[in-house]
Amino acid sequence: MIASTTQTSPAVAGLVFLCDKTAMHKPYALSARVLAYIPLVAAVAAITVAIYWQGLHGPVVLDDVSNLMPVSGWLTGRYDWQYVVFGNHSGLLLRPISMATFLLDAAITHSMASSTFKPTNLAIHVLCGLAMLWLTVQIFRRWQPTHEHARWYALVLAAAWLWLPLNVDTVLYIIQRMAQLAALFMLLALGCYMTAREAIERGRRSGQLLLWIGVPALTLLAALSKENGVLALPLTLVLELFLFQTSRRGRPPSIRLFFVLTTGLPLLAVVIYTATHPGFVLAGYSVRDFTLAQRLLTEPRVLWHYVQTLLVPIGRYMGFFQDNFPLSTGVLRPWTTLPALAAWLGAAILGWVWRKKNPLLGAGVWFFLVGQSLESGPFSLELYFEHRNYLPAFGVLLAVAGLLVWAWQQIPAPTRAFRGICGTLLAGVLALYASSTWGHVQSWRNEKTFLYAQNIFNPSSPRYQSYIVALALEHHDLHAALAFIDIAARNVPPKQLPATALWRFLAYCSAKVAPPAELYDQLAEHAHGRIDIPTERAMGFLADDAESTCKGLDVARLVAIVGHWLDTTPSPPTAQLVWMSRSALARIVAASGNLEEARSIMHRAWTDSRYNSDIGILLFQLNGSLGDVPACREVLAKLAQQTGRGDRRLDEAVTNFRKALASGEIHAASESTAYPHKS
Repeated sequence: MIASTTQTSPAVAGLVFLCDKTAMHKPYALSARVLAYIPLVAAVAAITVAIYWQGLHGPVVLDDVSNLMPVSGWLTGRYDWQYVVFGNHSGLLLRPISMATFLLDAAITHSMASSTFKPTNLAIHVLCGLAMLWLTVQIFRRWQPTHEHARWYALVLAAAWLWLPLNVDTVLYIIQRMAQLAALFMLLALGCYMTAREAIERGRRSGQLLLWIGVPALTLLAALSKENGVLALPLTLVLELFLFQTSRRGRPPSIRLFFVLTTGLPLLAVVIYTATHPGFVLAGYSVRDFTLAQRLLTEPRVLWHYVQTLLVPIGRYMGFFQDNFPLSTGVLRPWTTLPALAAWLGAAILGWVWRKKNPLLGAGVWFFLVGQSLESGPFSLELYFEHRNYLPAFGVLLAVAGLLVWAWQQIPAPTRAFRGICGTLLAGVLALYASSTWGHVQSWRNEKTFLYAQNIFNPSSPRYQSYIVALALEHHDLHAALAFIDIAARNVPPKQLPATALWRFLAYCSAKVAPPAELYDQLAEHAHGRIDIPTERAMGFLADDAESTCKGLDVARLVAIVGHWLDTTPSPPTAQLVWMSRSALARIVAASGNLEEARSIMHRAWTDSRYNSDIGILLFQLNGSLGDVPACREVLAKLAQQTGRGDRRLDEAVTNFRKALASGEIHAASESTAYPHKS
């Protein structure tokens, strides 16, 4: 009846109705108040959609392409749906829920355009706002100063979060739907915990069911969307410690047991496993330009930058590319490292000490820190990425709300005029957030506006420069490409200089000009140390060009330089970046016509990769071109063991290879010298 009267969806009406616990007991007496509230909730959601609307056709960026490639393969018939849903390896738990939603989008539209996926991201963003509203109403009702107007405070906070400018790069960055879905299920888990906990206080059995079934189930859904969803459980502990005071008997036994089993024991297990398997954390640093200690010193500064750009959305750190964030190499290098560490320690202690006086402040600070503990913690991820704030930003807003309410309490008798001024200021802040977010969305309208905005925010970003270089290469503009590569070379760490040298090769290849001799000397000068991600990607692009347009390469000299580097790099040969680079080198050699040497290099890449199927297909084709039937049979036997797992391209290749061997199409002393391109 509420939905039909106000033309609001049943989901929104039900959510707001559940938020108002008094209305649950007296629905008719309070229906007018609820009906007045629902249109405002709907208006906030509608404004959010309007703000983001023009960004729904914007560019595909960074790892969107690699993560969505299986979905594209499903559309073309290469993969089955099981391979797409359960074949993502960007996380330990494969993120099947997120992948299933991408697959569903593609199934509905039969398109891989960005507009296929971004509207769903926006819908999830709105749902997160509604879930946050539900949670926040329950939180504000736990503190006496905010209890009476909990619904209105919660609506302001939820609107502020929905309109945070820093959230734009998460909502419109397609693959960060993984972070969004994890946040949605985490918010539902936290709301479920608050409901369960209050039911337990009242002695209701339903509370135990929600606690032991609802919260873990929603946490599992969050973790299967993205691994940091497991933080829903320690975040419930934050809510427990700051919002639920202990009685003389202490906390209820079921609550104590719940946190022992869901937080204490898993944390202990992780600590023991990490101590006995240090490679679990340290292995990833082999491809980074910083150490574990340097990362842990840098992240406190990063977190303060997050807080600043969340609350005051201006400055260079509003840009999407922050891959050149300055590293902390010591507690005073730069000098802001130590103050940042001390300030976070002080904030955490203050929040704990004031937990009874101002539970919102403490809960907000600890919520933010716990929410950042995985992606801004010891694991070897990039130093700075704004999507990590998507859920933790709620903690910042909650802490600010606690401070504002505390400040309001210090005013003995605020006049009506003063109240009006404060209300106007609050509305102005929300309007500023909304307008800033709308302006930020405009930069996502297309690739041109996106890159223009990034040039304003952080033009020295090597990643931004690589985008500009790619555009110059598309237009075969050698002069512009080399100029942008020079800018990137001046801003990258020394370990990435080999990648910039390889990009120069790409520039000459794109312009169909033979690379000068001194370019090989530059590459040789820097080709040492570990193989990193930019180097591997540059090698892959160079192999693509070698197979098509790049005809002026001195392949023998390139093989001597890169081959020696691959053989002497500290990275283990089984590291993915090493064997992928070796495979790319083999493709370059094969494109030059030297199939025997290409086969030797490709075979090494194949064994080091533990028989990667894509490399195996290329190796089979090289062996077939050389007429080596026994080698073909050996490779085919390994490939056949990997069939039936959803990769239809592999299944088809194995079938065709068997037919070719059985028919005699591949036979010894073959005269063929044509390089077999990837099918």
